[in-house]
Order: sequence, then structure tokens, then C-alpha cells
Amino acid sequence: MKRCPNCGGKQFIVSAHVVQEWLVDDHGCFEQLIEDCIEIAHEPDDSDIWECNDCGHEAPGYEFNVKE
Repeated sequence: MKRCPNCGGKQFIVSAHVVQEWLVDDHGCFEQLIEDCIEIAHEPDDSDIWECNDCGHEAPGYEFNVKE
């Protein structure tokens, strides 16, 4: 479980890597989004930067870990 060490918040802003399906032109340049998430290539983990949605505190995910 994660909690913000600054304010106790329980919601976070994180980055994830997703695979999308695109329509491209004859040069391979993006034209239109067909499917916004076919697969998740990388879920947020403890080495990624997490930001508390309440107070904006930013740190690696492991700094938000608390024992249940």
C-alpha cells in the first residue's frame, strides 16, 4: 500500500507506457489514434517517480510504501 509521507494522500500521478494502435501515412507518420491502449508495456513501479495528487510531493515510489 502507498501513502504520501507528506500529507497522507492515497492518490498519485504516475507515468505508464502503453501500446497504441495508430493509422499512419505512407511515411509512417501518425495521423489518427485507432486504439488508445492495446497493452500495458510498463506499469508504474517503485523506481518510477510518483506524485501525490493532493500535495504534489514527488519521489520514487518506494518512498510512499507503508506496511499494512
